[in-house]
Amino acid sequence: MRLLKITFVKEADVEILKKHVCNTLKLRRKCELDRKNLIQFLMECDKQKEMLTDEAILSQVAGLFLASFDTPANLLAVLAYELAINQDIQDKLIKEVDEILKKCTNELSKTILVYLQLELGIVLPFLITETLRLWPTTTFTDRVSVKPYMIQPKTENEKPLQVDVGTYFWLPIYALHRDPKYFPNPTKFDPERFADKNKEKIQPYTFIPFGIGPRGCIASRFALLETKVIIFHILSKFRIATVEETEMPFMLSKKSINAVSDSGPVLGLQMRKTQ
Repeated sequence: MRLLKITFVKEADVEILKKHVCNTLKLRRKCELDRKNLIQFLMECDKQKEMLTDEAILSQVAGLFLASFDTPANLLAVLAYELAINQDIQDKLIKEVDEILKKCTNELSKTILVYLQLELGIVLPFLITETLRLWPTTTFTDRVSVKPYMIQPKTENEKPLQVDVGTYFWLPIYALHRDPKYFPNPTKFDPERFADKNKEKIQPYTFIPFGIGPRGCIASRFALLETKVIIFHILSKFRIATVEETEMPFMLSKKSINAVSDSGPVLGLQMRKTQ
């Protein structure tokens, strides 16, 4: 990609981000400012390990921006689609939205952000989690082995598999999430799978929409909070409904390795009568 000068982001956009990040780093080092955010965390890593260059910090910040806006956009699209075709589930969520609004003086305030961040609501977290299971934006993730490991056979016909240092693994997120061995009736949209009473039934490492471990998605918490705030704000005033142009069932794009559609689901908004 460097040879052919191919980039994912426009050069002008990179320069804007680079300017702001470099100026921030320069100011904080000069004035010894301490802020509780990503850049500060990366600067602390640099002090401790002496391995993060300014370019590496810039790359992490760019990754945060990309993951925290692209992922919620795709997640919101499929979440809205599932709410539109499952009106009974949408009714439960609207009821929860109204209850939170009453407790928070009927405005989208910091108090509501706290509610959403702490997942004090019951319906919304389960809805988002099930949407991520059924429609994970990233269909696979990769990891590199940092130490040798022997995978033992599970059946008589299998042989042990030696994993050497530096071996690349592709983990099939989409396939894991739709495997009936881990999630019965996997194509059904069922938020109750993640209810407290059912959480113990989910096997570890079978649900990994943001990857897992120290190299999991850097923007997962930010992306989830964004999604909660936006869907909360929409449902406080509207219902999400299907229209004539709504494609059912939802078809995934054949041009992308991610679980997205070519144009996104076409849906409608109905002003709520209670407003």
